[in-house]
Formats: sequence, C-alpha cells, structure tokens
Amino acid sequence: MPSEPVAITPDLTLADLEISVGQLEQQLGALLSIDNDGTNSLFTFDEEHDPEDDQLVALRAVPTDSIAAPAGFDMVCEGDAFVGGELVHLAAFRAVAGVVTGGAPQPSPPPAAPSGDMLTQALRIAMRFNEIGTDTPYKLSFAGKAKSGGSFGFTQGDLASGPSIVKDTFADVLAAAGIADNNLTGRLSVHVTRNPLSDAETAQVNAALNSETGQRLVDAMDEAIFAEARENLDQCITAAAGGSPPRTIEPVAQIYMLLWTNMTGPPTKLLDWLGGLDVTMERTVSAPGPMVGVADIENYLLASEFFTRNPRNFPHLRQSVAAGAAVLNIEPPAIDTQPPPAPAGIGSGPPAIGPIRLSPLPGIDLRATLAIRQLVQIVGEASRSLPANFRIVVTSTLRVGSRVAGTGGISRHATGEAIDVQIIDPQTGPIPNKGEDHTGFYRQVAIAAFHANEQVFPERRGRLAWGGNFTTGPANGPRDLMHFDYGGDRGRFGKLADMARDELRIV
Repeated sequence: MPSEPVAITPDLTLADLEISVGQLEQQLGALLSIDNDGTNSLFTFDEEHDPEDDQLVALRAVPTDSIAAPAGFDMVCEGDAFVGGELVHLAAFRAVAGVVTGGAPQPSPPPAAPSGDMLTQALRIAMRFNEIGTDTPYKLSFAGKAKSGGSFGFTQGDLASGPSIVKDTFADVLAAAGIADNNLTGRLSVHVTRNPLSDAETAQVNAALNSETGQRLVDAMDEAIFAEARENLDQCITAAAGGSPPRTIEPVAQIYMLLWTNMTGPPTKLLDWLGGLDVTMERTVSAPGPMVGVADIENYLLASEFFTRNPRNFPHLRQSVAAGAAVLNIEPPAIDTQPPPAPAGIGSGPPAIGPIRLSPLPGIDLRATLAIRQLVQIVGEASRSLPANFRIVVTSTLRVGSRVAGTGGISRHATGEAIDVQIIDPQTGPIPNKGEDHTGFYRQVAIAAFHANEQVFPERRGRLAWGGNFTTGPANGPRDLMHFDYGGDRGRFGKLADMARDELRIV
C-alpha cells in the first residue's frame, strides 16, 4: 500500500537527500516514486514491503532521455526532485539481491560522464549556493563589499556594479507592481554597507520581487547572467584546448572556474594559465598539465590576491562546488598538496585540501538539530585534513534522555548539541576513539574542526569542545576522543583554542 507522499525540503544536497530517503525507507518501506509539488520534493513509499535485504536506494542525477542502471543495480523509479533548490531529474537505484552480502557496506552506482544538461544543472546549483545559499532569490540583499549595492536573484545581480540588465529588470519589476521609483533605484545603485530603504519600502520592493510577475522577471535576469558566466567558462575550455599540449578541464574544476569568473568578470590571467603559461599573482603558479583538475585550480585560486587576503572565504567556495559536484555524483580527488602557509592568527587559513569524507552509521540522523547539522559540517570539513582514503563515521548524534556515563549529568547528546565519531584507517580499520590518541589523528581533526567552526560559524566561536580534552565520565576515565559538542570550549586537559595556537607556533 503506497504511503501518503512525504515532502522533503528543496534545499538539501543530493547526499543529504539520499540520507533522508534512506531513513524514510527504514521507517515507511521501500521507495515507490519520486515527484515534486513545485515547492518541495515528494517521495512515496510502499508501507507493505521493506527494502529487500535492507539495501537502501542510491539517488543519482541522470539525463531524462537515456537512463541505464549500472552493473549490479536495478532502477527503482525516476522523477524530478529538488537538489540545492533546483529541479533535477533523479533516478533511484537499488543493488541487485545477492550482490551485497556479509554486512559489507552497500556500494554506490559508479558515476557516468555528465551530460551537458547535468553539467549545466551542477553549474547553476553551485552558483546559486555560492551567492545565496538556501535563501530565496526574490528579495533584496546587501553584501556590503567592494562596490556592491542592492542585489537580488540567485546570481545576485547587483544594482551598483552589475550589468545593465539588473537595473532594467528592477525597473520592470517596479512598473509591473505599480510602484513609483522615488529614487529607490538611485539609493540601491551606489555602494552601501546596509539597506538604505525604510522597512515599508523594503517590504514593498520584496513583495514585488516575490510576485508571480516579479519572479518571472528575476528568473529571466538570472538566466541571462548565468549564460554570460557560461560564456566565460567556455573561454576557459577553449583556451585549455588550444594550448600546447591541449588540455582538458575536469567537470568539478569547471565549476570552480565558473564561480571564480562570476566573481571577477571575464577571465584574463586564467586564460594565460590554461593556455600553458606560468602566471604570477601573490606567488607564481606553474602551468597545469594535460588534465586540469581540482588540485590545479585550487592551487591557482589560493595564489590569487582575493583568496590570499580573504582565506576565510575559501571553505564556502568549496561547499558551493561540492553542492554542484553532488549532482554529477563526482567527488573531488584526495589531494596531497597543501595551500600556502596561513598568516598568523587562529583560523586565518583554509583547512587542508581534499574531499569531505564523512558518513553516518545506519540509522544515525545527521540533521536532527541545527547544532548537529553544524557539527557535522565542520567535522566533515575537518575530514579533508586526513590522509587519502581515511574517513570519518558519525556514530551518534541526538540521544533523547541520555546521561553522562559515570556522573549521571545530562549529556549534550540529550539536547542535540553533540556528535560522536570514529576515524577509519583504510588499511587497519577503525581507530580507537577512547583513551590515548596514539595516532594523533583525532587531535588533528579536532584542530581542523576548530578552524572550520571559526570560519563558517563565527556565531559559535568559543563554543566548540573536543572530548579529547576531557574524559568519558569520572576524572579517571578514558579520554573521549570521539566527542564534539557546542557546550563551550573546555576540558581538564586543555582547550581547543590553545591547541590551535600551539599548532600554529609549531608550524
């Protein structure tokens, strides 16, 4: 018997959407259909049948005209659902019965080479996430940086520094809503650090942007600006192909380039580099090899004046790229090279380069509370600092009613402010997460998580604690290496902030 369609928020990444659907399969039964209502994704489940052999579905973005199930998998269903706020055609695959045995981790279908439509979706989602995250495009925003004024749309068309279509669109939106300009455009078309309009004026303009006609006009502007960004990317691809030797740009590296040229304008020095020249910015970057990958473009961007002076912005760029890469089911490869040394000061440099390698144990809810979602994000960012093929597994999040072992105090898990993790060595398996940190990897992850927390969630500064600085219960208990919480930087063995300062002094 089919369940009632379950609505899932449209802003999830593909990985988070897959986790949510998997959890619903465990509760409601096997997935039957994928759909949307124009606002949320809709998933229907078979309440009379559980997933065969407990093998949960894998979700993949696929072209609409040619869907082929990978070897060892059957396609369950397909449909349009939201990923990162954009409609994407998804297919659900389930491993063929008997392929996975002995409790081994379920494999994922291998990614196919992205079609043009899929790459376009990935680029659009990455740009949207980079500019507005999961916010609505149909309202005024104020970056307060450089020459920026008021902006709107998922491309954040800027009235002060953007192309002429931004002012034209804004005028059309006001006219369609019957709003007299009264120097609204003039006040929004100069550099401002805060909203120059009154509350009443702001509400009136936002209502016009969010109206049916306003949304249509804003969408048209966004597509025009996005098309210009694609032209900039095409210049990069052409320059790379015309070099000696010819170069190919990997899809995820293309996402970086689109976001970068959308920030800086038509490429110039980037074209020289892609064509085969060494270029000098804050430092000299050698020309890339025949395949331009994530390591190459990150090394280039980290040498730019902008990211050298604003390294705290780099984690957000990575997150935006990851939102697009998830649509392609492509994960950036592990990278051994490190960015240039960070300037003095805590959290002043980006975390080590590499892919995020974090996943939950079955049944663990990574989105139970805001605090848990944020802890998962920063520890995931910290997983980049581990050696290639190491990964982090989240073993516990929200545990209603849980108490601290040996003391009886209320646990941070009970209030949804803590997670427990275990680091997995690809050669030897799980690394013990209680007691002495013999490998040093838990300390390394804790320091990287501290920096990520300082950068990504400045409102949480001073709140992150690591269990390696205290014990699992009484004073003589083992160190709680697995534990991270937002109960305040503390511990009888030290504080994370001091550990991070010591690490910088060592470097």
